[in-house]
Amino acid sequence: MALAQLISQFARIGFMVALARLLSPEEFGLWGMALVFTGFASLLGDIGLGAALIQRATIEPRHLDTVFWMNLGMGLLLTVSLMAGAVPLSSMYSAPQLVPLLTVTSLEFVIKGFSGVHRVLLIRDMNYRTLAVQETVALVIAGTVACLMAATGWGTWSLVGQSLITAIVIAVWMMIAHPWRPTCRFDTSSLKELLHFSLHLQAFNLLNYWLRNLDKFLIGRWLGEASLGFYNRAYTTMLLPQSQITGTLERVMWPALARCAHDTIRLRDAYLRTLRIICLMSFPFMIGLAVTARDFVTVVFGAAWAPSVAPLQWLCIAGFLQTPMSTLGWLYLASGRTKRMLVWSVIAACITIPAMIIGALSGSIEQVALWYAGSSVIIAPLAFIVAAPLAALSFRHIASALAGSAAAALMMGAVIVFAAFHLTGLNAPVRLAILIPSGMLVYFALVVKSKAAADVWHVAMTFKKNRSPPIVNEPAGVTP
Repeated sequence: MALAQLISQFARIGFMVALARLLSPEEFGLWGMALVFTGFASLLGDIGLGAALIQRATIEPRHLDTVFWMNLGMGLLLTVSLMAGAVPLSSMYSAPQLVPLLTVTSLEFVIKGFSGVHRVLLIRDMNYRTLAVQETVALVIAGTVACLMAATGWGTWSLVGQSLITAIVIAVWMMIAHPWRPTCRFDTSSLKELLHFSLHLQAFNLLNYWLRNLDKFLIGRWLGEASLGFYNRAYTTMLLPQSQITGTLERVMWPALARCAHDTIRLRDAYLRTLRIICLMSFPFMIGLAVTARDFVTVVFGAAWAPSVAPLQWLCIAGFLQTPMSTLGWLYLASGRTKRMLVWSVIAACITIPAMIIGALSGSIEQVALWYAGSSVIIAPLAFIVAAPLAALSFRHIASALAGSAAAALMMGAVIVFAAFHLTGLNAPVRLAILIPSGMLVYFALVVKSKAAADVWHVAMTFKKNRSPPIVNEPAGVTP
C-alpha cells in the first residue's frame, strides 16, 4: 500500500498541477459545489454496512448477500434522488450549470453499489496488494483522460469524467479480483445484526462529513464559485499528505486493530507505534507546506492561484493538528464503540460549525481558514481526552508519541523561514529548489535517532523478512 501510495502521490500531484493550469478557478469552484452534495450522497450509499462486515469476527454468506443488495438499492435510490434534486440544488447556488453535472455524476452511486462487498472481502483477506494496484491504475487512467478532456475544451466536464472513470475501473477490477458472487437472497435478520454497529457509525460519518465540508458549502453559497475554487485548491493541497499517509494506513490499521481489541495493552502499543510513524511523516509536510506556501503555489499552480496562499497556510496549521486526531477513529471502530464516536462528533460540531459560519460571514476565504484552524486548536486535545480510555492512553503516552516529530518539524520550519528571508533576491523556483532539500536535511538530522524513526526501520525490516504473495482463499471469518 505504501509503495502504491508513493506512486499515486506523484501521479495525483502531476494531474492536479496539469488540471490547475488547464482549468480556471471558476470551473474548479463549480465542481466543488457539485462535490459537496455528491460526497454527502456517497456516504448514504453504504450506511456503514461495509465497516460492520469488516469489524465482525465472523460473517456468513447471508450477510454478504444482504449487504450487496442493500448497497445496490441505495445506489439506485441516490442516483434517482440526485437527478430529481439537481434543479433545486443548483438554484440554491444560483448556478444552473450544475444541473447536467449533478445528473451525470449521480451515475457513480450505482457503479459503486456493485463492488462494495468485493472491497470488504479483499480487506478482510488483507489483500492490500490488489487494492493498491487497482486504485493506482484507476488514478492514472482517469487522470490522463481528465487532462485530455481539459486540454480539448471540456472544462468542468473533465472533472466529471475523471470521477466516473475512476469508479468504473475500480468496480470492474474488484469484481474480477475476488471470486465472490451474490445470490438472490435478502435476509432481514442479517441486516439487523449489522445495523447495531453501522447506524451509529453512519450517523457519525454524516455529521463528520458536514464538519469537513460546511466551509465549502458556505463559501460557494455566500462568496461565489471563484472563491470556492481558490479555497478548494488550498484545501485539496493541504489534504494530500494527510489523506495519502493516514488514509493509506487507515484501511490496514483499524481492521487489524479490531483483531486485538480484546487486549488493551496490545491495542495501545500498536496504536502508539503507528501514531509515531504517521506524525514522523506528516508533520514536516504540513509545516514545510505552510512556510513555503507562496513559492509553492506560484511555481506549481501559477500566479493566477495566488489568493489560495493565505488559506493554504492556515489550513496547514489545521492539518498539523488534525492528522494525529484523525487516527482516533481507528480505536472507536476497532472496539465497536461507534456510539461513543457519535457523541464525540456532536461535541466537535458545537465548536466547529459556529467557527465556520463566523469565518464565512467575514466575507473572506482567509478568515474561513483562520477560524477553521482556530477550532482545531480547541478540538484536538479534547479528542484525545475523550478517546483515551479506549486504549488505556495517558497524557504521557500521547505526548511522547507526538512531541519529538512536532518539535523537529517546527524547528525545520523556523530554519526554512530564516533561509527564505536571506534568499529574497532569488526567483520562486530557485528559492523553492533550495528550501525544500534544506528543510528535508534539517528534519532528517533531528529525527534520525528518534523512537519514531526506529519504528519505521523495524517495520521495514519486518516487511522485508516476512513478505510473501497474498493467498486469496475464502473470505476471512466467513462460515458456510
